[in-house]
Amino acid sequence: MATLYEKYITDDDSAAWIYTATWRGQTFTPSEAHKITSVKLKLYRKGSPGEVTVSIRETSGGEPNGGDLCSGTTDGNTLPTGSPYEWREITLGDGYNLDADTKYAIVVRNPGGDINNCIAWRRDSSAPTYDGGCKVYSYNSGDTWATQTAYDYMFEDWGEEISVVAPTVTTQAVDNIAAITARGNGNQTDNGGEDASAWGVCYNTTGNPTTADSVAAGSGAGGVGAFTAAMSGLTPGQHYYVKAYATNSAGTGYGGQVEFTTKIGRSYGFIIG
Repeated sequence: MATLYEKYITDDDSAAWIYTATWRGQTFTPSEAHKITSVKLKLYRKGSPGEVTVSIRETSGGEPNGGDLCSGTTDGNTLPTGSPYEWREITLGDGYNLDADTKYAIVVRNPGGDINNCIAWRRDSSAPTYDGGCKVYSYNSGDTWATQTAYDYMFEDWGEEISVVAPTVTTQAVDNIAAITARGNGNQTDNGGEDASAWGVCYNTTGNPTTADSVAAGSGAGGVGAFTAAMSGLTPGQHYYVKAYATNSAGTGYGGQVEFTTKIGRSYGFIIG
């Protein structure tokens, strides 16, 4: 069952029309990480606006940035033409995992509409109190945006708890092999819904290493992506088994096993006479 997360639902006293290149949006900041699955917006129509697209985007500088993270459509022709306005729910495809305390934007457009066939989004233009964002708008189909902090649109953010599983990790070949040092390589391809608290490579001389064996911490910040790990204190001429790993609250994910042999250290003889 869906859960209501962010919202602004009171004191709507005006509306703004959405059609063709005129796009509208509302930024919002989840206080809790979750997977957004739908939004409810307070809407009505004029004429026959046709299909309306609603999406979620990242923001930069408080304005929508980049492409759609998830999106959905609704038939604008079925909206009411006046009061009572409708709280229309728009399902956002497969949804998207939102991070806590990160600002996102709900973006609404009606590219097939015109001034006589469009939708209107209700808003509070007198004393808005939503602290997590504000109205944003574009007059060129989202190419550039502007903000208006004196307005908040009516919205509800619906979703579900993110199910955290252990990260998915792959192991790459060891390189920079010397007599007592080598570099392990791994890649976290999926964080399992939560960034790792520990990651790197584990290694031993018997096979199938785990984090109970020797461990070298990985580079980076624990999110999805490649990392390296410096192994040191190795034995010259020894064969080692290595796995990349990453750990979050759900457990530890391991990559496949790779092998390498350290180089033989140089020996020196001295003649005393």
